[in-house]
Amino acid sequence: MSAASIAKDATVLFEHVHPDDVVSLRLSATEAARGLHPWHYEYRLINPARGELWIEANFVATHEPGGSTLWNGYLADITSRKRTEESLKTSEARLSQLLQGVTDYAIFMMNPAGLIMTWQKGAQQMYGYADDDILGQPYSCLFPPQRTAEGTPANELARASANGDCDTEGWRSRKNGTQFWTTGSLTALYNGAGKVIGYAQVSRDITIKRRNDELLHSVLDHTLDGIITINEHGILSTINKAGEDLFGYRSNEILGENVRQLMPESDSSRHDSYITNYVNTHEAKIIGIGREVRGQRKDGSTFPMDLAITEFRLDEQRYFVGIVRDVSEKKKLQAQLFQSQKMEAFGQLAGGVAHDFNNLLTLINGYSQMLQRMVPATDGKQKMLGQIFRAGQRAASLTQQLLAFSRQQVLESKLLDVNTVVLDAEVLLRRLIGEDIDLTTTLSTHLSAIKADPGQIEQVIVNLALNARDAMPQGGKLTIETSELEIGEPPSGQAKPERYVTISISDTGVGILPELQERIFEPFFTTKSGGKGTGLGLAVAHGIIKQSGGTIDLYSEVGVGTTLKIRLPAVGSSAPKPAEQNLPPSGAGRETLLLVEDDDNVREFVALSLESFGYTIVTAPDGKAALSLYLNRDSPIDLVITDVVMPEMSGRVLAEMLLASNPGQKVLFLSGYTDDAVVRHGILQANVAFLQKPFTPEALSRKVREVIDQA
Repeated sequence: MSAASIAKDATVLFEHVHPDDVVSLRLSATEAARGLHPWHYEYRLINPARGELWIEANFVATHEPGGSTLWNGYLADITSRKRTEESLKTSEARLSQLLQGVTDYAIFMMNPAGLIMTWQKGAQQMYGYADDDILGQPYSCLFPPQRTAEGTPANELARASANGDCDTEGWRSRKNGTQFWTTGSLTALYNGAGKVIGYAQVSRDITIKRRNDELLHSVLDHTLDGIITINEHGILSTINKAGEDLFGYRSNEILGENVRQLMPESDSSRHDSYITNYVNTHEAKIIGIGREVRGQRKDGSTFPMDLAITEFRLDEQRYFVGIVRDVSEKKKLQAQLFQSQKMEAFGQLAGGVAHDFNNLLTLINGYSQMLQRMVPATDGKQKMLGQIFRAGQRAASLTQQLLAFSRQQVLESKLLDVNTVVLDAEVLLRRLIGEDIDLTTTLSTHLSAIKADPGQIEQVIVNLALNARDAMPQGGKLTIETSELEIGEPPSGQAKPERYVTISISDTGVGILPELQERIFEPFFTTKSGGKGTGLGLAVAHGIIKQSGGTIDLYSEVGVGTTLKIRLPAVGSSAPKPAEQNLPPSGAGRETLLLVEDDDNVREFVALSLESFGYTIVTAPDGKAALSLYLNRDSPIDLVITDVVMPEMSGRVLAEMLLASNPGQKVLFLSGYTDDAVVRHGILQANVAFLQKPFTPEALSRKVREVIDQA
């Protein structure tokens, strides 16, 4: 068959060819006929019954005898296959279009060697590489050099080959060298024989999210409050570092456990019912700010904590966030503030009644002592008067103790030798502590002087020694020791470092429990059994030493003993020798005194007392009357004795007006008020003569004589 005949027969044979394929079919058939080579062609037919069909023509030329050529072949209906191929092409085009439109994810394919074969728009935007830059490059080019050196890319490919896929998360590198954090999945692709034919990588840039997560975790881990999260069943989901430190658990020990584990049993038994009630009724008893509850640490100890609870939902699950703060220190400070306020209130109360109470005690003690001098020693009334006087003295002592612990008593500070005070106290203590106590004094031979009230310092030593005696019910050893201590470097401009005279009082008694040591200086706190202690001894000692500018510290060990160490500022190179006091005999006074006192009874008592010692007394009920009497008097007044606090004109104002008129006038102030009141009225000064109520006639006479005789 010639080429022309093939073409002619083809025209007849393929008369239903699709118009669009007629020309190409004729050309292909003619070309095959001319060259006598196998002819293969695919074209479309229009079938009246079935519509458009795809036909595959396959012919082979053979030479016949006589020189003719025979074409043998077949026509096959390939409509179904062509439609499938067209569908695949459409799907691939649509998939390619879809992938190119995804910009939030980097999606690319690699061959079995890990070379990148496809690259979509999202990958280009994320990594900065164009197709020409990246295709054919190894997977490792997307990693920072350090990660590549560590073998991270190869490890990921190996895990995907072994497991079918692997999660990928870590640092990646852009074309410009900047690094970012991605998370994604690497999937291995297999052929029918199970051999890896490539890989597909899908990843996302989460640098900002990771940074925000790290910032959030950093904030949570550095906040001072504990933050925990539980679900509606009470199971702990999260706990921050402060929470771990607060409760004593690490997160791997407590997460997944019920939050009841962080509560004392008394609270944990009610916890689940609170949550259940809230979930069912939305009655927000557990939601809110500032509820004080108790927490329990891993070691079983409990502590007060402030709890705030909020609620949120995540993935249709209900969660509760608890913010907890240990308020142990806050409560301790509140207790200290309350105690301070209580002491302040008590001090104010004591100061408020001190004036009247001390006036009464002045009368009771003074008149009882005066009557004792008038009644013969053999008279039975002498014993009753003695009891009255001793009761008044105890009342006066109690008043001074109450004022001492609130640091409001008036101190008559003077230079003194601590050793002398200790020796005087030792004489008294040997009569008080009992024979089963071995009292030893160890006194330094070189002590500087201190400036303090000798009576008050002696009271401190006696109080501490008696406490030590009570701590040794079976007997023991009591040691009082004095020494001198230098502390620190000398301040700028000071030649010598600070020096302190130390008094140490040590016993071999039962000691004090550590949890009680912080409270021993509190007023009315005592470790003694009921009825055996007032709780004022150490409080008084603390108040006196503080008011004297010193410190008192405790060192105690249970079963070993206790040492109380007093430090008082040294003010001189050596202590003065005690001067002998010559009390004036009755009637020895001949001077004229002006007595100014607004309380009629006290004024009468003081006048009688001084008159009994021979003084001439002129009285005035207030400052104005005293000033008028003083200015209009012809004969001189040797000493003015005035109460400090009086209506209309105080003793200070009166003294100032008298001194303005007569600069040499001597004045003695009396007061039953506390130190604070005296300071407010301008009296407590080093060069001012002062006598604290209550006082006895003898004490008053000695003080009057002392002031008059001063140069």
